Amino acid sequence: MSIERMKKMVRRGIALALTLLMVIGIYGCNMVVKNVERERSTVIATVGDNIITKGELDDYFNAELISYGYDPAALMADPTAANDVNAYRIAMLDRLVEQTVLKQQADRLGFTLTDSDKADARYSAQQSMESMREQINMQFINEADYPTLTTEEKNNELERRFQEVLRQQGTDMDGLVATLEMAIINDRMLRSIKGDVTVSEELLNQRYNEMMAEQKIVFTEDPGAYESTMNGYDIAAWQPTGFRRAKHILLKVSADEQAYIDELSKLGKTDEALAAYDAAMEVLLLKANEVKKQLDAGIPFDQLVEDRNEDSGMRDPVTKRRGYLLRKESSMVPEFIDAVFSMDTIGEYTDPVLTQFGYHIIQLTEIVEEGPVPLEDIRKSLTDELLAEEKERIWAETVEQWKSEYEIKTYPDRVKI
Repeated sequence: MSIERMKKMVRRGIALALTLLMVIGIYGCNMVVKNVERERSTVIATVGDNIITKGELDDYFNAELISYGYDPAALMADPTAANDVNAYRIAMLDRLVEQTVLKQQADRLGFTLTDSDKADARYSAQQSMESMREQINMQFINEADYPTLTTEEKNNELERRFQEVLRQQGTDMDGLVATLEMAIINDRMLRSIKGDVTVSEELLNQRYNEMMAEQKIVFTEDPGAYESTMNGYDIAAWQPTGFRRAKHILLKVSADEQAYIDELSKLGKTDEALAAYDAAMEVLLLKANEVKKQLDAGIPFDQLVEDRNEDSGMRDPVTKRRGYLLRKESSMVPEFIDAVFSMDTIGEYTDPVLTQFGYHIIQLTEIVEEGPVPLEDIRKSLTDELLAEEKERIWAETVEQWKSEYEIKTYPDRVKI
């Protein structure tokens, strides 16, 4: 056989191999796509005439895991997590079944959305998105490299962070609108079945006494648990010793002045930065002394909190009314803590106190006395909690009754990884 003929056969063989690879590749890809589609269309539950597919559960599962900061693919590939993942997916299947029942029941009972409802849901979604974007922006502008970026770079980075948060939460505008619309319908269904739910005085006193006895033990052993309870807006029927409440008026260096000082520091102009800082603090002290004179002249502390304070935390309704809850071990800066615990008279206030945040004028508003919190002080909160529990019990029973009215079949084995 000649060399030339061998070359032709080799070339023909290579061409044939490439053709086969292309064919296999094309049909192989189609088979993969079709297999994925077939897998996603697998029925994992039926509710009456409605079906729930594996694809729906996968989307729900992935979005929820991402919102909690997990990587669904990595978790699904981890053999040590298989049992937990399967249990979680089966629980999610139950949730999808319940959501399907609620949607069908809403249609059956005639709960529909008006144009106004839809507009409200979209408006609320837009407000949530804007609030989210604003929070991201506030974090962004406090970062060290923010002043060095151009306007276009700032806008691009803000949008990137915003989209990343949406991805992590597994949502978008349309998804949020749909969730809010369903929430409107569910709320109406909820209110329609609850009727007049009341809490007896006997039940209220029983819960109060149980809570007081339990919290006396817990808060005495761990005062920090009381602090966490109150800062989390939960109910306390017992309060330990060692706590005080205080309001303050904070005066800070302006953002522009701080940016100028930071810029000098970045440029290595340490002496100039220190001089600029000292000058800013001198001006700030003059302002703080001016506020102190206004207090001495009889202007109410709360009025000056409203007019002059620069701490956004003081806008919180509870803090605005009662002040920050503090103990000597609290995480507030030590200068602030020391000033609070140096006072003994309710209503007393300090001279300007310097901390890393600026100058504070601090008022002692409460010295917490150890012992039970009077029932009347927490009656409304405790009643609301008991009412909410009773309403949830009635709602759960009603949903179970509705579910019994539909032919429901689930296939848990089909959702396992």
